[in-house]
Amino acid sequence: MTYVDVVFNLAIDKSFTYKVPAHIISGITVGQRVLAPFGRRELTGIVVAASDRNPHIKCKDIVDVLDDQSLIQEDIFNLTKWMSEYYLTSWGICLQIALPKGLEKRSNVYIDIAETNHSALSGLTERQRDLYDLLIREPDKTTAYYKTKYGTGSFDYNLRVLENKYLIRKRKQISKERVRKKMVRFLTVSQNFMSNLSGLREKEKIELLLEPLVGAPISSSDFRLKTGLSISKINTLLKRGVLTVSELEVYREHMDNYEENTRMIELNNDQKLVLNQINDATDRTVFKVFLLHGVTGSGKTQVYLEAIKSVIGKNKSAVVLIPEISLTPQTVARFKNFFQENVYVFHSQMSLGERYDTWRKVKHSNKCIVIGPRSALFLPVQNLGLIIVDEEHDGSFKQESPAPRYHARDTAVYRAQLNKAVVVLGSATPSLESYHNVETGKYHLLKLKNRIDNIELPRVHIVKMKAKTSEKEEASVFSTELIQHIKESVENKEQVILLQNRRGFSSYLQCKTCGFINKCPDCDIYLTFHASSNSLQCHYCGFSTATTHNCPKCTGLQIKYVGAGTQQIEAELKDLFPEVKIVRMDIDTTKSKNAHATILKHFKDHKADILLGTQMIAKGLDFEKVSLVGVISADIGLTLPDFRSAERIFQLLTQVSGRAGRKKKQGKVIIQTRMADHYAIQHAKNHDFEGFYSYEIGLRRESGYPPITRLMKIGVSAANIKVVNAIAKDIVKKLSRHSNGIFNVIGPAPAPLIRLQNKYRWQVLLKINTQKDRSGKKVRSLIRDALEPLTLQSQVSKSISIDVDPQDMM
Repeated sequence: MTYVDVVFNLAIDKSFTYKVPAHIISGITVGQRVLAPFGRRELTGIVVAASDRNPHIKCKDIVDVLDDQSLIQEDIFNLTKWMSEYYLTSWGICLQIALPKGLEKRSNVYIDIAETNHSALSGLTERQRDLYDLLIREPDKTTAYYKTKYGTGSFDYNLRVLENKYLIRKRKQISKERVRKKMVRFLTVSQNFMSNLSGLREKEKIELLLEPLVGAPISSSDFRLKTGLSISKINTLLKRGVLTVSELEVYREHMDNYEENTRMIELNNDQKLVLNQINDATDRTVFKVFLLHGVTGSGKTQVYLEAIKSVIGKNKSAVVLIPEISLTPQTVARFKNFFQENVYVFHSQMSLGERYDTWRKVKHSNKCIVIGPRSALFLPVQNLGLIIVDEEHDGSFKQESPAPRYHARDTAVYRAQLNKAVVVLGSATPSLESYHNVETGKYHLLKLKNRIDNIELPRVHIVKMKAKTSEKEEASVFSTELIQHIKESVENKEQVILLQNRRGFSSYLQCKTCGFINKCPDCDIYLTFHASSNSLQCHYCGFSTATTHNCPKCTGLQIKYVGAGTQQIEAELKDLFPEVKIVRMDIDTTKSKNAHATILKHFKDHKADILLGTQMIAKGLDFEKVSLVGVISADIGLTLPDFRSAERIFQLLTQVSGRAGRKKKQGKVIIQTRMADHYAIQHAKNHDFEGFYSYEIGLRRESGYPPITRLMKIGVSAANIKVVNAIAKDIVKKLSRHSNGIFNVIGPAPAPLIRLQNKYRWQVLLKINTQKDRSGKKVRSLIRDALEPLTLQSQVSKSISIDVDPQDMM
C-alpha cells in the first residue's frame, strides 16, 4: 500500500495523508496534482511526500491523479518550502504560485430533479417549496450556484429535506481546467495528390494551387486563405485522399506592438570591469550576490545583456525580474533584438493560455531567458545560472496581499543559492537593506559611477511652491519655471516627461460652505474624483458613485477640487499648450491588454510631446529625445506615517530625474515642492545616494528600524472594532509572554488606514534583535506556536495576517 502527503491551496499549514488505490499506485510521484476528498468537498492538492509505511491512522483514498508527471521541479519544491517557513504561510499556497493559473480542478455537486412525488411535495414548508421551485426553474446547476440564488439561511437543511424525500438527487462532476493545450486542425497535401484529381472539375487550377503546398502541414484557416477553396471543395479533396487532416498543438504567443531598433554598443572600461567580475562568478558556478549600483544612464542593461550572453554560452538559463509590467515592452524588445530566440516574457496581463504555454515552453527548454515581474521567478527554468533583479529597490517586488507575502528580491537570492547561481541586484538607488548587506559583507558591490559617453547627470532645479493665500486665488499646479521649460523643450522638438504620483482628477471634492468631503462607505478614505467618468472612486476597495453638483450634506453648490491628480494635470496642460500632443500613463489608461506597449510606442515614435504619468513612468524607461523631466508635487507620500517614506521619495525623484538627457546632451529636471529643505529632496537634487544612505541609516539606527533590526507586522481585521481590539490584545499578551528579549512587541494600535472594505484594522509590530536571532528562525517558531490557534480561526468576518519583512506600514 502507498500513502501520500498532500497540501492544498488553503491557509492551513499542514499536510494531509491519503491512501493511494491499487490501480494508480504506479503512477504517482512527488509534485503531481491529485484530486482528494477534503471535508465535504473534493479539492486539487499537490503531493509533497510518498511512502509505503503505514501511518497507522485512518486515511481516505485519493480520487484521481491529474498529471502524467511532476509539475514541480526540485529547486522550486525546496524554494516554496523555504518560503512557507520564512513567510509563515502554508506550503500549499506557496506551491500554487509555481503552477500555471487555470489548471485547478474540483468536484462540483450538481442537483437533478427526481420524478415528482406529489405526497412529498404537499409536506414541504413554504421555504422548502421555494427552493424546490428554484431547482426546477434553473436546472443542472451546482449547489454553490443555488446557494447564492437562494441565500445561505437554512439552505443546507432544506436541501437535505428535499433529498430525504427523494425529490432530488445529488450528482458529483469534476470541473474542467480553465486552460488547456490549444489544438488546431491542419491540412497536408499528399505527395501523390495529382493521381487523385482525375475527373475533378477545375483540375488544372487546383493542381496549380496545391503544388507549392505539398508535404507541409498548414492550418485549415491558412489553407483556405492561401488557396481560396471553399469548405465543400476541401471536404471533397479530403474524401479523395488529396488532403489529410491532423490536429496539432499550437503555442499561443504573447504579442505587443512595441519595437526597438537594434543598437550595437561597445562596453566602456567601467562596464567591462563589472562584467568580468560577474562572468568570473558564473564561470566558477558559485552562489554569489552582487549589488550593481549604477547611476541612471550608466549602461546597466548592456551589462545584463552581456552577462546573460556569457551564461547562455555555457548552456545555462537566466531570469530577469523587472518591477513593473510597464517596463516589459522596452526590456523585452531589447533582449529579443540582442538574443533573437529563447526569450520568454511572463506577466499577469497575458491571457491564461499565453501564460500556460510560456510555462510549458520554459519547462522544456534547456537554456532560455525569462523576463517579467515577481511571478516570473517561479517558472520552471532549467539549468539556472544567473538571476538579475533590475530596480531591486522597488516596492512592487514585495507581494502585500494575498499570501504568500514574499519579497521577490530575497526569494530570488534563495533560489540562486539552491542552484549555485549568481544574482545581480541592479539599481541607481539601492534599498537600504541591500546596501547594508554590502557593508556587512553579505553582498558584493559593483559600481558604475558615470553615464554612457560621460554625459552629465541632469541639472536639477527645486521650485518652492506656495499655498494659496485666499480662496479667490486660482493657483496653477504648474510653476512659471516649469511652464517656460516645457515650452522651450517642445519648441526645440524635444520631449517631456511629467510625474504626478496621484491618479484621478483630484484627491477629493470639498464643499466650500460646510466643509463636507465624500468618504468611501466601506473605508476611511476620501473618494477620488475622476473627471473622465464623472465619478468618485475609492482606490482601495473599488467603490464608485456618480458625482453630484451640489453638496450631499448642505446642498451647497460651491464645490472645490483638492489635490491634483493626473487627469487634472492633463486638463491644465491642454489649456496651457493646446497644440501639444499629450499621452497619459496611469492605472486608468493601462487596463486593456498591451496598453503599456501602445502608449510607450506612441511616445517613442514622437507622436506625443509629453508623457504624463504616475510612478510607473519613473524608472527603467529610455527615450533619447527626452530633455526635460518635471515633478508636479514631490511631497506626495513624504509625510506618511511610515519609516520608509523618505527612502521612497528619494528613490522616486532620483529615478525619474534619470529619464532626462540620456543621449548626447545634459537634461533638465524641475522638482516642485513645498518641502524644499527636506533631506530626501536635497539629496535627490544632488544625485547623492551615499549622502542620503548615511543620513537615513543613522535615523534607522537611532529608532531601531530595518535594516538595523528586522520587522514582522501582524494585522487583525474584522467588521466589529471591539472584536479587532480584543484579538490584537490577545496576540500581544501571547507574544510578550514568549519574547525572551529576542524581540520587542509594539502595539496593538490602529493601522494608519484604520478601516478598509468595511473592516477595522489593527496592527502589532515585532522588532527583532538580529544579534540574538540573526535569521529570525527563533521568532518565527515562537509566532507559529503562539498564533496558530488564532490563525486557524480566521474567517471571512475576521482575519489575522502575518507579514514578515513588511515594506508598507499602512
